[in-house]
Amino acid sequence: MGGAGWAGWLLELLAVVLGLVSSWLVFLWVFARLPREPVTWRSAIRAAIGAAVGLEVIKRVMVVYLAKVIETPAGAAFGPILGLLIFIFTVSQFVLFLTAWAATARENQVEPPVPVPIPAVIRSEVVVRNGLGAGVIAGLLGVGVITGLLGARLLGQRP
Repeated sequence: MGGAGWAGWLLELLAVVLGLVSSWLVFLWVFARLPREPVTWRSAIRAAIGAAVGLEVIKRVMVVYLAKVIETPAGAAFGPILGLLIFIFTVSQFVLFLTAWAATARENQVEPPVPVPIPAVIRSEVVVRNGLGAGVIAGLLGVGVITGLLGARLLGQRP
């Protein structure tokens, strides 16, 4: 089957289909299960399809890019590293865009009802005390002692 032209084409098609299905399953899990706020399955499925197709396109473009870059000596030295960085950046931006798109879909914009607050109860407490309290008596006693000591000192008498 190595000499048959259809076998190579069929193998390439099988690789693309398996890549799309596996990417779709991974992205479906990422979009549906990882967010803190729940996302509807409809928007997660649509975003996962877009992500799987986009990832396959990005992979194909990067294969062409790397084949062109490594033709030069400088490209052979730095091309794969730069290609990997470009691939990671592009995929992360693409996944971020699709995640935001899935999270802000119209069906995910349901606002929860605001709970009714409990009724306010106002109780005014008035405390009426007759006479002086213990703190006031202790304070006045302390002021009297200090005044007596200062007076005795000023008049020249020792206590």
